[in-house]
Amino acid sequence: MKYLLDTDHLSVLQRQTGKDYSNLATRMAHHPLSDFVVSIVTFHEQMLGCHAFKLEYRQTLILTQND
Repeated sequence: MKYLLDTDHLSVLQRQTGKDYSNLATRMAHHPLSDFVVSIVTFHEQMLGCHAFKLEYRQTLILTQND
């Protein structure tokens, strides 16, 4: 059986803290990693978030260098 992880699941797994993480990690531990998949939509949302983070970092870096 395959389990589809959405963006919220991935966010919880990335934080690796809190009750939601503990619950999800415990449930996932009962299955092989190969049973878990993500959709192209979730992948795209993750890439958008990564791009936004990099852009914000770059803008902060430029602003601090101009001081």
